[in-house]
Amino acid sequence: MEYLVLTLGAGWGKSEIEKPLDERHQILQWYDRLCQFQRTLKRDDDGFVGGVPNGITNAYMLLAFDLYVLRHYLAFNKRSLSD
Repeated sequence: MEYLVLTLGAGWGKSEIEKPLDERHQILQWYDRLCQFQRTLKRDDDGFVGGVPNGITNAYMLLAFDLYVLRHYLAFNKRSLSD
């Protein structure tokens, strides 16, 4: 969940969040919807939270995963080329 913040920078995200929702970058509009979705989730008896992600929540999470894979793929290729 935090990978996009780490990748894009907390400063950029904070400056976007200060804007009205319809003027924010699409990623931060998705983030707003993710936060709305999270507020609908309830804890179970063991304290765990779970739910089936909606489309926008899934898009946000897949973007984070894609950026993670891309970063590690590029790092792997750099190591492979130098060997």
